[in-house]
Amino acid sequence: MSDHQKITDRIMAAVGGTKNVKTLNHCATRLRFTLADKTQFDIQRLEQMPEVLSAVNSGDESQVVIGANVTKYYAEITKNYHIREAGDGTKPSADHEKNILKRVLNAIVSIMAPIITVLIAGGMFKVVIAILALFGLDSKGVPYLTLSFMADAAFYFLPFMLAVSAAKKFNTNTYLAMMMAGVLLHPNFTAMVAAGKPIALFGAPIRLASYGGSVIPIILIVWFMSYVERFAEKIAPTIIKTMLKPLLVALITAPVALIVIGPIGSLLGDGLYTAVTFINQHTPWLVPTVVGALTPLLVMVGMHVSLLPLATLSITRFGSETIMGPGMLASNIAQAGAAAAIAFREKQARGRQIALSASVTALSG
Repeated sequence: MSDHQKITDRIMAAVGGTKNVKTLNHCATRLRFTLADKTQFDIQRLEQMPEVLSAVNSGDESQVVIGANVTKYYAEITKNYHIREAGDGTKPSADHEKNILKRVLNAIVSIMAPIITVLIAGGMFKVVIAILALFGLDSKGVPYLTLSFMADAAFYFLPFMLAVSAAKKFNTNTYLAMMMAGVLLHPNFTAMVAAGKPIALFGAPIRLASYGGSVIPIILIVWFMSYVERFAEKIAPTIIKTMLKPLLVALITAPVALIVIGPIGSLLGDGLYTAVTFINQHTPWLVPTVVGALTPLLVMVGMHVSLLPLATLSITRFGSETIMGPGMLASNIAQAGAAAAIAFREKQARGRQIALSASVTALSG
C-alpha cells in the first residue's frame, strides 16, 4: 500500500467514510467534500495529520486543505473509493442554508473552483506571449496570432467549462448543460449577433449579445435547466422517457436561454462591467486595498474563489484585471515575508521546513 493511499484512507475515515460523501471536487489546494452528515467531519483528527494543513467547514462544503499535492490525493481517493458523480440528473438534496447570499456564494465557489486550473493556464499562456512580444515577436504575424487564440480559448469557451461545473453543482445532466453552452456560442448565432440585425424566435425578440467568455448567463441557464429536467422526469411516461426527457429539456431550456435567461445574465454582466469601469476610473486603489486586506480571511474559508467571476469578466472585457491580482499579490508577498521570517527564527527543523515551504508557495501565488 502506497503512502498516498494510507493517507487518503485516514482522510476518508475522518470525513465519515464513503457512505457519508455525496460529492468530491478539488481546487488548487483543497479537497472539497459535500457530506451527508457534516457532524462526522472530524476537524481535529484531520488537522493532526502532518499532510493536512487545515480543515474547515465552508457553507455546504467540508474542505481539507492539502496544498499543491492535492491532485495526487484526489486521484487516489477517486481510484480507490466509489463516490457518486454529481451531475447525473439525480435528485439533489435539500439545501438547508436559509441565507440566500450564502447559498449564492457557496454555489459560485463550488462552480468556479474546478476551473481555476484552466484560468491559470490561459492567464500564464498570455504572460508567455507578452514576454515573447517583448523579445520581438511580431504582434501581427501568424505565430503571435496563433498563440493568442490558443490562450484565448481558455476564456472564450468558458461557458462550456462552467456548464460542466454548474451541472455537477445543480445535479443535472452534464452533456445537456454543455449543449446549452453550445447554443450560446454556435457560429450561426454569433454571426447573427455580429450582423447586428434584429432577430426573433416565433415573435419573441432575442437580445444581440455575445456570450463568449461570459460567466453569469450559463450558470443561470444550467440552474434553470436543473428544474426543467426534474419536471421532465415527472411527466415523461416511462416507456418513452429515454427519448422524451432529453427532448423536453432541450426544447424548453434552449429557447428560454436565448430569449430570457441569457439576456438577463448578459445585463447583469454589463452592470458589473460598468461598476468595474467606474471604480477603475475614480478610485483605482480601493478594490486592491480591500481585497489585499481580506485575502487571508477569504482563503481561510475558501471564499476567495467567489471573486473569480468578476476577475474573469474584467479579463474578457478589458484584457486585464484589477479585482483579484493586485490585492492578492500584495497579500501573498506579505505572507511570504512573514513565513520566511518564521523560517529564519524557528529552531526546530520541521517548523523551518513548513515555514519555508509556505513562504515559497505564497511567493509563487
